[in-house]
Amino acid sequence: MAVTADVINGTDIGVYIDGTLIAHATSGALNVSMSPRDTTSKDSGGWKTILPGLKEWSIDVDALISYDATNKMQGDIFTLLSNSTQVTVKFSTEATDDDRYTGSAYVTSAPIQAGTEDNATYSVTFEGDGAITKQTVT
Repeated sequence: MAVTADVINGTDIGVYIDGTLIAHATSGALNVSMSPRDTTSKDSGGWKTILPGLKEWSIDVDALISYDATNKMQGDIFTLLSNSTQVTVKFSTEATDDDRYTGSAYVTSAPIQAGTEDNATYSVTFEGDGAITKQTVT
């Protein structure tokens, strides 16, 4: 199967907090969903019926922990969670004409993993507060 030039390499997509790229990230995911409302009644003929309900979004990131002088990202994320600070998060390649997803969010989870003879890592979940918007990078 041939790979086309317009297929995005996942390595190129970054997650940004208030304009700062999350350093040493190893993966990222944008999750958007809608919870349907059940409208099933006796008139539905035995079939479940639904209507659109609440929409929500989140961004998940996994990253390596680094405590060098210029990168203390995991500590910054811990502070955001501890202080319940709302941030602007962005999921994007930042390449011209590519899509950029941006919204306000809170850090709701930030576990740290440190296995024996393994890389120290952390994960972070940003839960959206309101809508996420899609724009074209200019």
